[in-house]
Amino acid sequence: MEASSTGEVLTTTDTEDGDVHKNVVSLQARDPKAQRRTLKRQAGIECSLLSAEELGLDPQEAFDNSAERWNGTRELPWNRLRYELTHDLIRRHLDIERPRVLEIGCGNGYETSLWINAAATITASDISVKMLETAEQRFETLGGGAKVEFIHSDVMGLPGRTGGPFDLILFHNVIEYVEDPLASLRSIKQLLSPDGMLSLRHINRYSNPLIPAIYEDDLETTVKYLNDAIINTSFGIEAMTFTRGQIKGLLNKTGYSVSHSYGVISLTGYMTNNEPKYDPAFYAQLKEIELRMAETFPYRELSRFSLVLAKKANA
Repeated sequence: MEASSTGEVLTTTDTEDGDVHKNVVSLQARDPKAQRRTLKRQAGIECSLLSAEELGLDPQEAFDNSAERWNGTRELPWNRLRYELTHDLIRRHLDIERPRVLEIGCGNGYETSLWINAAATITASDISVKMLETAEQRFETLGGGAKVEFIHSDVMGLPGRTGGPFDLILFHNVIEYVEDPLASLRSIKQLLSPDGMLSLRHINRYSNPLIPAIYEDDLETTVKYLNDAIINTSFGIEAMTFTRGQIKGLLNKTGYSVSHSYGVISLTGYMTNNEPKYDPAFYAQLKEIELRMAETFPYRELSRFSLVLAKKANA
């Protein structure tokens, strides 16, 4: 990011095809917080999540406040499907039979539990104390399977808190909330074994404009999301969203080599009638369709989430 003599800031933004465009972001006479907000929104991939001070809410507090609601909705069919699809897609490419697994941002532990009988060990971390409490309670009822350790930490604090290295690191729907995506990915790489795999799932920016239009007939927000990578979330804080190409660019910059990428929830998220999703036969058929769409153009480009699998570049 370069400052010009006219008070403008020159930023670079990675695009889907890997090109770099320079954008001039005008700094008008506004308060500093408004200036930072505009810069971050227009800078695209180089910007970080608005700070807790700017948002008026601490992220940990936001996740703590949402823990009970979150725990009560993870087993709804459309949420379960997201986790099961991700799990199945990862297993296609995981060479290690009993991996040592680290999950960053484990929430209530539902997705973590899918690995209980497939992993040698599981380390589950989250920034929210209340989320971790619900995750621990879940595993107390499960019993058996892999040994599970819970750690209260953000992503930057993990290298000093975990043993490692890990054969599989799950970084699912967390990059949207970190303050420095590049630093976070470098921190994670310290914990990855030489042949280990990083699984990064994120909200697909291309899907953002569709949600308010389909579910709420809200064209004003649709137009906003066409131009803005920052979205409102049910946690009460904003999140930075990325395209799959931008995520690949971040991974390349931080020493990873991308091996595979998929769309996750290419159809289910746009079906407004949830009732059929509770039917086991319908659910099974829907899952089969989703797995086909996950790797098929153009459906994967508009999936609600993208899944990117990567290893260390020198592996």
